[in-house]
Amino acid sequence: MPNELLSVLENWLRDCHTCVKWNDATSVFIKIDFGVRQCSVLSPRLFAVCVDDIHRVSKKNCASVIF
Repeated sequence: MPNELLSVLENWLRDCHTCVKWNDATSVFIKIDFGVRQCSVLSPRLFAVCVDDIHRVSKKNCASVIF
């Protein structure tokens, strides 16, 4: 992945805050420390990359186990 693209993603996902809106009431803003933004075009792709990495690592670790 090009460093420039990685930098854009890091800056885009860093220091995210959200609140909950219900009818006319809005909660206080809270910081999002992990995860990806919902309703984002990139969210499904970022989730797939993460799951793929987890699968690859777990498959590698399972292959080294001797029964």
